[in-house]
Amino acid sequence: MRHLTVLIFILAVVLPTLSSASTIYVTDSLQLKLRVTASTDGEVVTTLHSGQKLNLLEQQKKFSKVKTDDGETGWVQTWFLTDEVPATYLVNQLTKDKESLENRLATATDKLKNFDSATARENKTLKNTVESLSNKINRLTGEQDTLSEKLAAQSSELAKYRFAEKYDLRLVIMVFFLIAFLVGFGAAHVWARTRERKRLSGYRLAH
Repeated sequence: MRHLTVLIFILAVVLPTLSSASTIYVTDSLQLKLRVTASTDGEVVTTLHSGQKLNLLEQQKKFSKVKTDDGETGWVQTWFLTDEVPATYLVNQLTKDKESLENRLATATDKLKNFDSATARENKTLKNTVESLSNKINRLTGEQDTLSEKLAAQSSELAKYRFAEKYDLRLVIMVFFLIAFLVGFGAAHVWARTRERKRLSGYRLAH
């Protein structure tokens, strides 16, 4: 009798709470039969599992009419329902979320590895390109130094040629003036002798 009184007291506390909730759950560690009628002898529609979410349609003292997310409707014992999410359901849900996050992390890690591989290949290509350009620059620098040396040598030779050409021209000019001087001197001498002959009427003085 005492146990019956405690049970009635608990139902009196739980039932008002259930009647105001639109979403309820099957309590922990239980497989509950969903039946066609509000009776433990009613035909079983399906089996409900711990933590399963239900929609409350109607409530009586011992049984509640519910609807599953799959659209199945029936009666279950009110005592095995709760308006709070059971810990088992939360654990299962968190486990699924954890697995989903781990899968996403694995996918992201694979993508990162692929990205790192692509980046490494690109860096290698760029490194090879830089090395090739450096080699070309060194080769062109060497060629430039060689050309500079050749240009300096040619400039030196050209300077020597110009120096020789300059002094050859001076020598030619000096010879020209010397010849002109001799010709002029000879012409002056001839002219002077001619005048002297004319002045002495064709006689030449003896010296």
